[in-house]
Amino acid sequence: MARSNKPFLVHPNIRLAAGILFSVYGLLLVKVLFLGPYRFGPGRYNLAPFNSLVYYIKSYNDMNIDTWFLNLFGNVIMFMPLGFLLPLLLTKMAKWRQILYASILTSSILEILQFGLGKGSLDVDDILLNTVGGVIGYSIFLMGAKIYTTCTAATGGSS
Repeated sequence: MARSNKPFLVHPNIRLAAGILFSVYGLLLVKVLFLGPYRFGPGRYNLAPFNSLVYYIKSYNDMNIDTWFLNLFGNVIMFMPLGFLLPLLLTKMAKWRQILYASILTSSILEILQFGLGKGSLDVDDILLNTVGGVIGYSIFLMGAKIYTTCTAATGGSS
């Protein structure tokens, strides 16, 4: 059987796998952000950039390590799949600026929904951390694309 010369970004098997992973990721986001046991009522919000970040950094010694870690790094980790999977699903999203915008928009919508539904706080710092996560995920995607391209070229397209 002849191998397709299409770039891996649009290869149907890669796109299918990315679509399945993105669906699972979306369901996990809904579970964590809206159905988790630690969800609390409305009323808490922070619209001052870096306010929560500075608080968590300064409170390191006074805070449970799980709470501290989840608030600083959980938001970053949670959005890394978005930056990695979107360019695999939508070739138009294979640019850092689109990932940046998609991360900001998706995070903003989720924060507003959490606040409006009484399932969490509205925190501009979460939007910043989520966006950093999306950009890191995109950086991982770029590294993977580079490795794939290099390996494919080295093997004459038979990898």
